[in-house]
Amino acid sequence: MTQQLAPKAETAPWGILTSLDIYDCNPKIIRDADEIRCYVVELCDLIGMRRFGPCQVVNCSKPYNSKEVAEFTQGFFQGKSIVMHVTRRM
Repeated sequence: MTQQLAPKAETAPWGILTSLDIYDCNPKIIRDADEIRCYVVELCDLIGMRRFGPCQVVNCSKPYNSKEVAEFTQGFFQGKSIVMHVTRRM
């Protein structure tokens, strides 16, 4: 049996996964497909991600500021509170 050790914390992650639970959002915005597309475009601009083709859910391996993304997302969807979970992919 082989054993794999977790990488050291000082190792630079190859990507970041940020999960946001936003509560009491504006229902008109969160249910509107055009607003979601607008959100994705603005988010990509915020974190400096290059877009290719029409709006799609994407995986970003570029480092970004998770707190900045959470604040932007809460403001965009007019949420009253937010819970953020961040995983650094090693």
